[in-house]
Amino acid sequence: MPLRPGGCARRPARRHALHLGRLRPHHRSASQHHRLLRQRPRLPADIGRQRQTWQLDANLRFRSWKVETSSGTTWTQTQSKLNHYDSDGDIPRWITEDTATGALTRNVDSASGDLAATTSKTGDIVLQLTTIHGDVALQLPLDTSTAPVALDSDEYGNTRPTPTHPQTTTYPTT
Repeated sequence: MPLRPGGCARRPARRHALHLGRLRPHHRSASQHHRLLRQRPRLPADIGRQRQTWQLDANLRFRSWKVETSSGTTWTQTQSKLNHYDSDGDIPRWITEDTATGALTRNVDSASGDLAATTSKTGDIVLQLTTIHGDVALQLPLDTSTAPVALDSDEYGNTRPTPTHPQTTTYPTT
């Protein structure tokens, strides 16, 4: 584009589309518009019937969240979690996994301060084995009747799906 004095680029003159004998792309006839509306994908019926809300604590960390489902006139809670912190960090010490049942998970740190294991209210212990980057790669339950879970992710942290399970790979115990 040629430059004007002062360094501003000058745009070439635009011809009016009506002078060329055709409508502009953003001007459609009513029948074209209705045809486009019919081609749009339909939304699932449960859109707008479910909502999720979060609560923050004084340090602006996630304190809790809940999922509610609408029955038309009232909202009923279907899921909820509550985080408990023991310091100013962003990692909860324990999590109430379901406020209705009281199920909880406690995070256990290693000597280096990384996540080493999780324990439950019933005493289940799952070791969290990490890669050299600190990502959990294997969840190894101490209960031998429960299979370990291998977690795999790409270089961006996205979980890689497997043919048998879309999010994780589970290996049977021997």
